[in-house]
Amino acid sequence: DKMVHENKTVSSGGMTARGGGKDRKGRNTFSKESRILKRSDFIKLSQRNRKISNQNFVALFDKNNTGRTRLGITVTKRVGNAVARNRIRRYVREFFRHHRNTIEGAVNVNIIAKKEASGIPSKQAYLSLQGIFGKIRTKIEG
Repeated sequence: DKMVHENKTVSSGGMTARGGGKDRKGRNTFSKESRILKRSDFIKLSQRNRKISNQNFVALFDKNNTGRTRLGITVTKRVGNAVARNRIRRYVREFFRHHRNTIEGAVNVNIIAKKEASGIPSKQAYLSLQGIFGKIRTKIEG
C-alpha cells in the first residue's frame, strides 16, 4: 500500500477493508464488506419479497446479521450497452457511499436497474435512489 519514490514514502491512497467504510484519509469507500457478493445472498433477498420500486429502480431489502448495511447492484443487458450499465452502477455505488449511514441497523439492499434507468442524468438517478432509500428507511424502522 506504500511505495518509495525518490527517498520519500508515499501512501498510494488505496481502499482499506476496515469496518467503517472509510479509508485512512477519512473518505467514504465501498469496501468488499459493504457489498453483497454471494449468489445465495441475492437469492435470499429475492425470496424475502420485501420490495420497493419507482420509475428507474427496484430495491429488494431485508435485515441482516453482518452488523453493516450492504449493497448489491443488478443491471442486466436489457438496460443498455456496457457503458450505460457501468454508468448506472457508478451512480448507485456513489449514492450508497454517501447515504449508507441514513439506514439504521444492518440491511442488505439489492438495487435492480430498470430499462428506464438507461441514459438518465446523475441528478435524476440520485433523486430516484433518494426516494428508494427513504422508503427502505421507513419500512425498516417502522
